[in-house]
Amino acid sequence: RIILTGGGALLSHLRDLFPQNLGIKAEIFDPFQNITFSEKIRDIKTLQKSSLRFTTVMGLALEAGE
Repeated sequence: RIILTGGGALLSHLRDLFPQNLGIKAEIFDPFQNITFSEKIRDIKTLQKSSLRFTTVMGLALEAGE
């Protein structure tokens, strides 16, 4: 299984290429899947649509919090 992250995962049909060409299932990772957002954030839907672009930042923030 391949887990796609970052802005490159947004490339059109990238997820479909792995099973078609390599026989490997590909999934898109959601870095916000277990995140609860503050009600102060005005446009949560736009933020969630761009979530893949925040994968590295989320990882660094989680590591710094330990």
